[in-house]
Parts: sequence; C-alpha cells; structure tokens
Amino acid sequence: MTTNENIGKVLKYYRKLNKLSMDEVTQKLAEHNIHLSNKTVYGWENNQNPPSADKFLLLCDIYKISDINHSFLNKDNKRLKLSSDEVLLLEHYRNMPEMQSAVRKILNMPEPKSV
Repeated sequence: MTTNENIGKVLKYYRKLNKLSMDEVTQKLAEHNIHLSNKTVYGWENNQNPPSADKFLLLCDIYKISDINHSFLNKDNKRLKLSSDEVLLLEHYRNMPEMQSAVRKILNMPEPKSV
C-alpha cells in the first residue's frame, strides 16, 4: 500500500463519525483475530505507519466506508470535505430510495436521467 497522507486523517474522521474510541476499534479488530494496541491505531491516524491492506479493508468495514475511492480521494487526490451531518444526510438519502424523489422536489433538483 502506498503511503498517502490522507489515509490517517480519513480513518480518524470516520472513527469519530462512528463514535468509536480507539479502545473500541482495537476490540472490534480483536474480534477478527487482529490483536494490537491503541498506540498502533494512533500511529495509523497520524500517518506514522499505515495499516496493511487487510487491516485497512477491515477498518473500512468497521467504519462503514462503502466507497473507499470516493472516501479517500477525489480527482485532485484530495478528500472531499463533508461535515458529519452531511455524511449522515447522504447515508440516509441512499438508504431511503423511496424518499429520493421527494427530496429532489424539495431541493428543486431534476430527476436523474435513466441510463
């Protein structure tokens, strides 16, 4: 895995978004037979040492990151900055397709074109 300074920042952001302490993260990792200390998680979040690919993917699962590419990079290799409230709104929007048309009407947005 190549080092990317955004990885630590984004991991920390999603850990906090999910209201998880470092202890809780290490406990969840231990449930998958990955035993490590809070110091290791701290190191990941501060770009001292990135997690291995398998640990990274497991963290994405724990943090409910479904679109890894979008969550960590955009075209300019920079993370799109969304508030935690915006992330929550997007998650609810995606999980309620029956409401999407109404939301689009309220926001004066056109319906998406069928592909």
